[in-house]
Amino acid sequence: LSAWVRPHTSDDVSNYEAVFDSGNERSGGAGSGLGLDNGRWIARLDGLGLWNTNVTATLNRWQHVALAFTGSTAT
Repeated sequence: LSAWVRPHTSDDVSNYEAVFDSGNERSGGAGSGLGLDNGRWIARLDGLGLWNTNVTATLNRWQHVALAFTGSTAT
């Protein structure tokens, strides 16, 4: 997955705010994707959980993000 994104906010949430995701986060549906939580990029792989990448998002700036899944590892 990859995209050019320009996040404006990144609240401290219990899960993550999806930037792009294959599921419906609002209704609790599972999916795979990439999102933000408290200024950090979070990866999600359907059925395997969330990974905090410890990469800080730059708010209000365009940036290219990419996510690769290899087995149970997200990079």
